[in-house]
Amino acid sequence: MCKIKVQIHEEAEKELWHAVEFYEDKVRGLGLDFENEIQIALISIKENPNRYTEVQSGIRRCLLRRFPFFIYFIEYREYIWIVPRFCNLYVLKVTRDLIIIHVKLR
Repeated sequence: MCKIKVQIHEEAEKELWHAVEFYEDKVRGLGLDFENEIQIALISIKENPNRYTEVQSGIRRCLLRRFPFFIYFIEYREYIWIVPRFCNLYVLKVTRDLIIIHVKLR
């Protein structure tokens, strides 16, 4: 079992819950199915983050299997940070152990 933690940016969490509500409004139970897909994807990201495409320096994305939805994330030594889809990320500082990123929402 992977001990790395997942932290979710506040705006990314809002996006996820908005998508859950969107799918639930379309078909009863579909929001729960979407939420389950998110959980499966988060486990997969924790177990092997490098299997996902790097779309920007240090930022990877995971496409859900059943839904047209990407989860964007940054891997750190001790945790994985889920970031919002609609944002600009700017790398402010890079050291051996630390990447400082500024998130600017669009």
